[in-house]
Order: sequence, then structure tokens, then C-alpha cells
Amino acid sequence: MRGVFFSELPRRIAVLLPDTAVRTAVLYLDQIPIRREERDALIRWRLGQEQIFPLNSAKIVSQVFGGHGEGSERRYTVLAVAVQESILSQYESLCESVGLIPSEVGITSLRLFDLWKRMSRTAGWLRHDVLWITLADRSLTIMVFQRGQIVFYRCKLLGRTL
Repeated sequence: MRGVFFSELPRRIAVLLPDTAVRTAVLYLDQIPIRREERDALIRWRLGQEQIFPLNSAKIVSQVFGGHGEGSERRYTVLAVAVQESILSQYESLCESVGLIPSEVGITSLRLFDLWKRMSRTAGWLRHDVLWITLADRSLTIMVFQRGQIVFYRCKLLGRTL
């Protein structure tokens, strides 16, 4: 009886999107607005300037890294990820159709890097430059970190066979 009851409950899961299902950019900003709405609007505008794809139906999430430099030279690094709502809906619908509830969404390369950071259990990498390469889902993703901050991100869809 206990197994039947629990098997009918929806299960919460984390969904990892392929790197090629989203558009990721590293942005550099001179100022970061304090209010979240203003910061989100600025990041959306900057992504629009990058012309990565139409943003009117995209969900955008971002992470701001501390400013570097002094005085007027101070700049902030922003990692921004945009995904079309239609793509996100497809993944959510698929999960829900089999009784799973997506409670968290991430992208493959960034989650693999986060896993490596947790498993290495050392902050020593923060003092060094790191080149991270992910080959998955018929794509090649390259990330470069300098002293713990991402400075470069590129994802390239590869051919049909590797």
C-alpha cells in the first residue's frame, strides 16, 4: 500500500537543457542597477544589442559577478542565459506528462562545472585560470574562468556525427 501511494505523487526533478537549447553570453557592464527590475531590463537590452536571437518571447536569467577594477575603470561581469519560452514549455510539458514536476532548470555545461567545483572541495582553482570544455549533445562548449569569474563562453553545434 505504501509503494502505491508514493508512486502516484508527482516527483520534483531538475531539468538540464542542452547547451544549444539556450543562448548564453558574458556581458561587461560599467554599472549594475540595485533594483532587480532595472537590472533585468538592462541585461535584456544588452542581450538585444548582442543580437543572439529575438528576446521578446525569451526568459532571461543572469548572475552578476563582483566588479573588478578601480574607480571609473570598475566593470561588472554578467553571465546571462536566454531561453525561448516555447522551448522551456516543451521540456516542462514532457516532464509533466509522465508525472514529473520540474522544480529547477539548468544547462548542461554550467551544471557540470558546478558539480566539479563541489566534488573538488577546494577553492584553490579561484587563484588560477581555468579552461573548461564540454562535449555533449552534439555540441562543444568552451568556458574560460579567470580567478573564479567567467570571462568567455562559446557553444558550437557540431555535425550529425562526432
